[in-house]
Amino acid sequence: MSVLMLVTSDVFALINYMSVALWLSVGACTAGLISLRFTQPDLHRPIKVHLSLPIIFLACCIFLVVVPTIREPMNTVISLFIIASGVPVYYVCVKWKSKPALLLEMHDTVTKLIQKILLVVNPDEGEEETEPVKL
Repeated sequence: MSVLMLVTSDVFALINYMSVALWLSVGACTAGLISLRFTQPDLHRPIKVHLSLPIIFLACCIFLVVVPTIREPMNTVISLFIIASGVPVYYVCVKWKSKPALLLEMHDTVTKLIQKILLVVNPDEGEEETEPVKL
């Protein structure tokens, strides 16, 4: 997808596409937060703010999506396609539980290659953490 986005010669158009997609996603998360405050009020929350703050923030997010949609609707359509391009990736990589062995093997190979290139490794599950070495 990144390669397709680089086809455009106007970097400002790319910024507009991504900003609409960003504020649409942030607004959806904020709407979910407000919804959870009403449907599950007793749910543990590490940080709880007055309800007016997320409502004001949601109004700002709506403004940041609606105004560009009115001024340049094609940018919003392209932003929606950018967001929708993640749906097939979700279904193939997350939702699909009985993947073929070849796909799982390719995933493991790519994961190990990236871990080697970036010098990172996930800790083994069940292994106790060691004390940090004091220098």
